[in-house]
Amino acid sequence: MAKLQGHARNDGTVTEPSPSDGAGTRERILDISLELFTTQGYEKTSLREIAEQLGFSKAAIYYHFESKEAILMALHLRLHALGLDALRNIDRETMTLEVWSTLLDHLIDQMLSHRALFILHERNRTATSNRFFARPWPMRTCR
Repeated sequence: MAKLQGHARNDGTVTEPSPSDGAGTRERILDISLELFTTQGYEKTSLREIAEQLGFSKAAIYYHFESKEAILMALHLRLHALGLDALRNIDRETMTLEVWSTLLDHLIDQMLSHRALFILHERNRTATSNRFFARPWPMRTCR
């Protein structure tokens, strides 16, 4: 597994990410976390391991995410974003079989190109179920 590096200095040391790196660093943290959560499991992956893979300290991870659970939630939200564009383009007035076919092709392409997210959820069912689906929402019954 290749290590991602922070800013390399001339003396060979690696510096912490700067605030100006924000979005890029956050995405790198998510990418490494996705790989580690998928291969080792969420429960068996520590923030220290994520930080080591990036060449950062744990404090640098905490700058971008308040907890390991927040990283898992951000990865979970990537799944939600996959079909959002397609769903926004649905227009009931112009929905034909051809439009549905194009929409479904797009969704399938998105799923295939982001299959690691689906693998993450499949391999870490307990972690994702307990955190995202076990909400104390009131039950409604059909009458």
